[in-house]
Amino acid sequence: MNWTVFDRSYVLAALPLVRRPYIDSFIATDPALAAKIDETIASARADFRVALAQAGNDLDPDETKLPNPCLRYAYYIVEYEIARLVDGFVPTPGGIEYRWNPEISPLIRAEVYQRAIYETRMNLDATAAASPSYGPPAAAEERSLP
Repeated sequence: MNWTVFDRSYVLAALPLVRRPYIDSFIATDPALAAKIDETIASARADFRVALAQAGNDLDPDETKLPNPCLRYAYYIVEYEIARLVDGFVPTPGGIEYRWNPEISPLIRAEVYQRAIYETRMNLDATAAASPSYGPPAAAEERSLP
């Protein structure tokens, strides 16, 4: 299973290009916002790691890493929180603010995915013994009418 560091630099790099400079400026001018974003990232990362451990997955010893299948969903959680923290308003180059209204559906999908990891004991390692195996169906028994 491939693991990637999930931290503020990852999240900022994943933001849409139109938003990133403005979020960078918010962070530069408000250290409390930067701390809250880091706290949100750490919390989302820890939640996913706990779910993975409960499902029996082997964790990377580096606690800043998440498996690649979880990155998108952890990002959705953090992106939604960033939009909430900046009150949804992001300035544009023309000086006009627009409402950053992130979709709620990615957040819901992220929470459902996270819950599914431990409720279904999802094994994210494709080489694990718990992976399903596929083969030809067994021959059907011949049946006769009574």
